[in-house]
Amino acid sequence: MGKRFDYVDIARGLGIMLVIMGHIEYAYVPFCGSVHIPLFFILSGYLYDMERPCTASYGETVRKRVKRLLIPYFVYNLILYAKYLLKLVLTHEFTMELGLKGLLGFVYSSSLFYKNVPAENNLEGFVFGNGPLWFLTAMAVASVFFYIIIYYVLKHRFDVRKIAVSSLILCVVSWMLCRFLPVYLPWSFEMALLGCVFMLIGLCMRRYNIVKILQKHVWIPLVCLVVFALLHHFNGPANMAVQDYGKSMLVYLMLGTLGSVMVIFISLILEKVTVIRCAVSYVGQNTLIILAFHMTIISVMVSVLGKIGFNWLLDWGGFFAIRFFVGLFGCLILNEILTRVLKVPKRFL
Repeated sequence: MGKRFDYVDIARGLGIMLVIMGHIEYAYVPFCGSVHIPLFFILSGYLYDMERPCTASYGETVRKRVKRLLIPYFVYNLILYAKYLLKLVLTHEFTMELGLKGLLGFVYSSSLFYKNVPAENNLEGFVFGNGPLWFLTAMAVASVFFYIIIYYVLKHRFDVRKIAVSSLILCVVSWMLCRFLPVYLPWSFEMALLGCVFMLIGLCMRRYNIVKILQKHVWIPLVCLVVFALLHHFNGPANMAVQDYGKSMLVYLMLGTLGSVMVIFISLILEKVTVIRCAVSYVGQNTLIILAFHMTIISVMVSVLGKIGFNWLLDWGGFFAIRFFVGLFGCLILNEILTRVLKVPKRFL
């Protein structure tokens, strides 16, 4: 898929930090929902090099990509599911219904089943801290459509008109599924279609050398920032995981694109500082394990603090920063233990 770019790893690192912040307290960073998920889709499309000769078939390419996403998805879910069952058993709360509910949830890969129904009256899918992992199945589905367009529509020749038409069709179908279906589809199918559009946007960014443009015209990110702020004020907070695009899916697409451009620009600046480049790149190279376990690690810390009498700390405003750093560095420490001590192959992480 091409060589590794430090600024891309840095952008991923910044993106996963926004994910953690959003899951801790959305009110602190209301804009993150319009940036972090689109950013990861855009970076995925950006890394596809259409100028590189392609010898693999469609099936081989998709199989490799989907395998890279689904192995961690099921491994991480099984680990979290085992922890969930153990907790139920130890607290004498285990029932067959709860066990099957958790199992069905991660196989279906959706936080909720019915739309416009409160969580307490709904069928919840992610019940053991595995909510963020919806992204992996969505990315797998988006990748299937992305490579269909690459292989059978574009036929490995960049054509912005075909990309525009394909994106329009994907947007319309995604909007119709989100608008008219009473339930969420498995593996976030309807959101994955929009994710594919972001991947195509990333493909265009690479083709038109967004990095060179940003380095040459530093005023562009400033314009993006102003437009982003105005559009976000109009559109409001968003959460792609539950089809919440604010007031408009089209505006959400624009926000995701503008936000990703700003993150890439910031990454290009941070790339010049050796210490920051190494640190944030390392975070960006380990986003999967951070995505999977940051909520569980934060939850464990909060539970421990409550049991040892530090409940007052939970209401302290600065506790946001503590949760963020514990969630981030706890996952990085876990990664070191798994890779260096237990010698777990990287393909599982």
